[in-house]
Amino acid sequence: METMELIKQLCESCGVAGEETQAADTAAKIICDLGIADSSQIKITNQCSVACSVIPAKEGKPHLLLNAHIDEIGLIVKAIDDKGFIKVASCGGVDRAVVMASPVTIHTEEENFFGIIGSTPPHLQKGERKNPEIDDIYIDIGLTKEQAEEKIPLGSRVSFEGPITPLLNNLVSGKALDDRAGCAVVIRAAQLIKEKNPDIGVTLLLSSMEEVGGAGAKTGTFGIMPTHAIVVDVSFGETPDLKKTQCKPLGKGPMIGTCSVLDRTMTRKLIELGKTKNIPFQPEAMGGGRTGTDADGILVTGEGIRTAIVSIPLRYMHTPVEVISLDDIENSAKLIAEYASSL
Repeated sequence: METMELIKQLCESCGVAGEETQAADTAAKIICDLGIADSSQIKITNQCSVACSVIPAKEGKPHLLLNAHIDEIGLIVKAIDDKGFIKVASCGGVDRAVVMASPVTIHTEEENFFGIIGSTPPHLQKGERKNPEIDDIYIDIGLTKEQAEEKIPLGSRVSFEGPITPLLNNLVSGKALDDRAGCAVVIRAAQLIKEKNPDIGVTLLLSSMEEVGGAGAKTGTFGIMPTHAIVVDVSFGETPDLKKTQCKPLGKGPMIGTCSVLDRTMTRKLIELGKTKNIPFQPEAMGGGRTGTDADGILVTGEGIRTAIVSIPLRYMHTPVEVISLDDIENSAKLIAEYASSL
């Protein structure tokens, strides 16, 4: 499967935090179709993470966990007003500056409903224009109050529309690239590792609920108990409005994270492999005592898991038009596969 098709299939499946079933099922099918594992080696956990044994763990040998989160940001239906407009709350870090006039889909067990987040025409706005709070926005799906109450249960998840679209220079734009791009990396890395067949155990964990606290990674890792973990997430891609110290360019390779809580030996090994195997990479220094990723939960599981981070530069994070480089996806997978072979 080409990288573009892999990204497309992953991103077009809905997986708003706390309701990842469709995205998890899609990922599990992809893993089987690619021959990474059969259905007996794949488990959907109680919290809807996808756990997959790529190479069975071996006593006395390293056991490497490859993690990326499968959930995406979105909204949750919390009320229906007297006119049939849908009121919502956030699922994850939704940027209220970009939600107005956005197309969305409300997902129910019976069917999906296309809607628009309403906005006041500029001709009718008064005073200084301000971004509304999420509590103040509404979704218009064209139904009356009675119709909406019959069809839209409270608690239904809402995803943003953002089709996967190719850009120039092997870039891709769309929604949920945070972190389906990471899922694509670990799936592709698992393919490469299986071909090399190193004498270690390797397990995939596509974790749920990262955007709302990371419960999927914590519980999923507890059920696996690896010796090492590489977490693949996204980080800030270079744009004109960001300082050079805040971001890295797209297409120049994965970002290898350095942080006080990450394993220094693993980080150094990833950097060394990037140099010796001619795989482009970019160092990323993370301040503070946490990374803001699923690594924070994984590394403190049980007696502690040695953990490193490989990040994909991404522009316009937490919007429906996130942008990544397909070259960075492939180079991230190659770097991880080389690390697995070095254990």
